[in-house]
This record gives sequence, C-alpha cells and structure tokens, in this order.
Amino acid sequence: MIGLPTSLSLESTSQRSSISTPTSATSRIGNKFPRIINFCSFDMTFQHFLQPKLSFPVLSEVENTALEKYEEQITLNGCPVIYSVSHFAALVGHTVDFIYGVTNKPSKFYRTFAIQKKSGFGSREISAPLPNLMIVQRFILHKILNHIKVDDSAKAFKKKSSIKDAARLHRRQKILLKCDVKNFFGSIEEWRIISIFFAVGYTKELSIVLAKLCTLNGFLPQGAPTSGSLSNILLISFDRKMLKFCKRLGLRYTRYADDICISGERLNTTDVFAFVGKLLADYGLVLNPKKNRVLRQNNRMIVVGIVVNEKMSAPKELRQSVRQEFYYIKKYGLHEHCSRNSFRSPEYELERLIGQISHIENISFRKEKFLEMRNYLLDLRMKHFAIR
Repeated sequence: MIGLPTSLSLESTSQRSSISTPTSATSRIGNKFPRIINFCSFDMTFQHFLQPKLSFPVLSEVENTALEKYEEQITLNGCPVIYSVSHFAALVGHTVDFIYGVTNKPSKFYRTFAIQKKSGFGSREISAPLPNLMIVQRFILHKILNHIKVDDSAKAFKKKSSIKDAARLHRRQKILLKCDVKNFFGSIEEWRIISIFFAVGYTKELSIVLAKLCTLNGFLPQGAPTSGSLSNILLISFDRKMLKFCKRLGLRYTRYADDICISGERLNTTDVFAFVGKLLADYGLVLNPKKNRVLRQNNRMIVVGIVVNEKMSAPKELRQSVRQEFYYIKKYGLHEHCSRNSFRSPEYELERLIGQISHIENISFRKEKFLEMRNYLLDLRMKHFAIR
C-alpha cells in the first residue's frame, strides 16, 4: 500500500490549475508505445513482445530518461504503468472508441433510479454503471485505487474495515459529536479526481480520461464502485488534519464516508463544528446543519447504526422492526405483506430486510434467532427470485 506523493496537493480549490502538461518527450512516448507493445492479462504481468513487421523504436536519451522517470514514479506508488489511452483500452479489453465514447457521453452508460432513504423520508438517486463501464471501473478500483493508502481514520470503502471499527473507537465516551457532509459524492468535482490520477504519475491526457470514466456530469456518481475509494483518497489530508486536531484536544475521530464522528470526555462543540466546516470547505464540501448532533451519556449514542453507550448493539427499534416484518412475511407471505404495506418491489424489500438482519448479526452477541430469520428469507429469495 502506498501514499500519494507530496508534489501535488489535492486540497485547495485554488490549486485547480496546478495540473500541468507533461513533457513533450513523455507525451510522444505515451503515443507510440501501445502500438508496438502488448501488455497481457489483468493481473498486470507485462508480456512485452513485438507485433509482426514492426521494429522496436530507437529512443533518444531524452526520451529514455523521460520514460524511466514516468515508470519510476508510478511504480513507486504501487500502481500499474499505463502509457496512454490506447494502452489502457487494451488492458481493459475495450477499443479506444469505446473509452472515448464513455468520456464524451457518460450518461449513456449509467442507469439512474431512486431508492428510499433509511429515514423513510425522501429518496436517494443512484447512478449505477452499465456492465461494460462497470468492468472498466472495477479495473481502476482494483489495479490503481486500492493500492493508494488512505488514512486509518477513514473506515468505509476499505478492505478489512467495517462499521464496527468506526463505532468501537467511540464506546463509553461522555460526549459524541456527529456531523454529515451534504451531498457528499455529488459535491466532489471531476478536476479533483483528475488531480488524484495525475499525482500518481499518469500523464495529463490519461489522468483526464481515467477521471471521466469515474465521474458523471462532472461529479462522482453514487453507485459507481470507484466513488468511495476516490473520496477516501481525496480526503487523505483532511483526515490527517482532523486526527491531528482531535489528538491535540484529547478527542477521538473517525469518518465513515460522509459521516464524521468526534468523541471524548469534554469538547467545545461550537469550535469543533466550526473547524470541521472550515476544513471541509477546502475540498468543496459543506456540512449538512440539519444532521449536526451532540449526544451525551444520558442520550442513546449511535455511530453508523450501532449503539455505543456501553457495549456495541443494534438499536432496539431496528431489532423490533425486523422481528415484526419477519412475522408478517411468515404469516401472509412476501407478496401479500408488500401489497398490504404498498411496497413497490417485493424483491427490494426482501433484500433490504436481509441486509438489516445481516447488520444486526454482525454486531449482536445473541444472534441465533436472527440467523434463523436470515436463512428463512434466503430460501424465500431463492424460491421467488432464483438468486443465491
């Protein structure tokens, strides 16, 4: 795992113009290398061999030096060396025309739909990439983004990290401050994503294309597999500054996507909210004041859906709601239960309930009853929707 080089900051709006054009030598090399070299397989095992009737180009000393520096920076960052858009297209198994088709008309490659918010009020717009673009985005995620080390205080969208890790740190604290970033993914601009790929070491042209493959209408789409990881990378310096600020005051800090939690024995809530808001502004983000919360031990403290006053547990209302819905599904059947409650999609409601039960199982000590419920619903899913 690696960290981004310090030569390119990802913080301030004023640094938008800091993405400079790569050297002409690097540009020329990037343009001609993919024509004569075939890079095989998705595991980035590079097999160099010449195409028939093509000779290996003789590079000048300047070009050789530029190429070596280009390769060295990217390799030091633990990412695959990609010379150009043509080379990238070959790696992901698509034509250059397809890649530019996505970057020019990205809306044609997404399916947009709405889902109900957890609160039950309002809906959230999801833009899910179509299969061909999904393959490309997963390649970017697994081969590039997952090799960039983010701060430990970021708990979402990471391997070997879970909501339990985000909640555990705040157990048995006297005061808990919670805040939420407004329109999180929809506020992260495309030029900031370009700067991430450029900081890794890729050429300007390739960085722009990679960023456009991960954005929709100039922002990160909620529903793309790359959005979470890119948001974590963008906020590396934010998380480090927040952690430094909190440690100085004897506080604890975590961020789970757009949910920011700070806890401790005592804290000046006005100063902390002001500091968080000011720091977020450097990244083009703002707090949602409607979701700012200050909780004390006489309140029920919930961090990412987990009660943390003493031992970690699922909220009582959630456990009761799940038991009630399960009872009615067994009594009336799935479709009849959904019809009685005017649920639009029995399949969606079933998946939602299975997800809630899995969440309770993950954090509860006494989970045998919920395990039985989940197994019953999984059998029901197989019966009605033929999904494993």
